[in-house]
Amino acid sequence: MYAAIGMREMLCADGVLAEVVYGDVACFTISPDAQRAGWQGFANDGKGPAAHFWVETADVLLDVGTHYLPAESSWSIARMPLVRWPLNEAQPSYLRYHERGRRDIDMRADLSMEQRVADFVGQCMTLRQSDEPLKMSSPTWQLACTPSLREAAQRPGDIWARAALQIAMGRPLPPAPF
Repeated sequence: MYAAIGMREMLCADGVLAEVVYGDVACFTISPDAQRAGWQGFANDGKGPAAHFWVETADVLLDVGTHYLPAESSWSIARMPLVRWPLNEAQPSYLRYHERGRRDIDMRADLSMEQRVADFVGQCMTLRQSDEPLKMSSPTWQLACTPSLREAAQRPGDIWARAALQIAMGRPLPPAPF
């Protein structure tokens, strides 16, 4: 949630219309040895707080949450990319997004969370406004379209990209949760 709100605020400050979207996400996952495959993500039964947040602009779906799946997994899974998928392309079969809503997140019921989010967004904006160029490196590659998947699959050691490319080419998938 923090990342999605911070990303939206930074994009809007640059004149890009962006919305935070909330709902469920499921991603195809595979073990580092390519012996176990399945689906993992962030979802709930639609009751209670939203399970996942991402950002959509007029052109792209932006999601940094997929990158965190290996750290949250109950079994060892291969590294995952950040998602920057074009909205004018159908979502790939190895990713599932189920939107539950779009709106500003009302955090008035939890004032401490509201303050933490405000502090995080403030830090994002301070970095954005700094005269010094940001020296940031991405923790992984960005899934921006099928050609970006093909490029990642050709790099040595990217088990997830190779498996996802096989799925994009027609390899059967385990049943998705939604």
